Amino acid sequence: GGKLSEVVLSSISSIAESAGIAIDLENSAVLLDEVSLTWDWDCVSDWLYSVLKPCGASFAVELDYTSQKPTLRLIKGRDLSESGDSSVSRAVFSSSYGNIFSVEFEKDSEKMKNFAYIEGSDGTVVTVDKSNNARRREIYKKAADISPVEYDDGDGYTNALKQRGEELLAKFPESLYISAECDTDALPVYGKDYGLGDVCDVSDDELGLCCSLRLTAVDTVAEFGEVRRCPVFGETIKLTDRLQT
Repeated sequence: GGKLSEVVLSSISSIAESAGIAIDLENSAVLLDEVSLTWDWDCVSDWLYSVLKPCGASFAVELDYTSQKPTLRLIKGRDLSESGDSSVSRAVFSSSYGNIFSVEFEKDSEKMKNFAYIEGSDGTVVTVDKSNNARRREIYKKAADISPVEYDDGDGYTNALKQRGEELLAKFPESLYISAECDTDALPVYGKDYGLGDVCDVSDDELGLCCSLRLTAVDTVAEFGEVRRCPVFGETIKLTDRLQT
């Protein structure tokens, strides 16, 4: 257990070294959440996504052109929404402001879960509630690999079970996807005022949208002599899920 970024990087250091991947400690995000992590025979990338996603973080592997080696770092965007850090400028995308148009919106709640029961090896059950007093959509998982004998006290054991619950619910989010077009010179400016991983406010009066979502992609489109930027917010709904809805 310990602070999330320290535990994650120390856990994968030997695996990364054997794969020829360097870890960029200097430019990795510092994640101060106290966690007690376990692994359940996941592949490394799946494990990283599952343990980082609950706190809004992720990871990137990029080529370091100086060393010519792939380099891994932890990343976490800023909260630029109205309810975020008051010391940073807001990033607002709104059709009423005129800085976005041609908004595409999709939502899929079919597989979403917001309440988890996690049972440890000795039968202890803990719950993780993300329902916010809405209708519960429950899921159960037996965590037979998490045993009280591995921990110094009961708190460490239950914290490990709760962390497994956080990771499980992160795999079953409500998929919310918004794609919009904006002029490349429209404010806010990509790469200066906002960037990938940042949480931004997005609204569209015609669709009745008003929400805060994380920027997950940015596409640049050149057509008929004009250049437009298409920011993408939220969870991308998989093609197979789209075809079923």
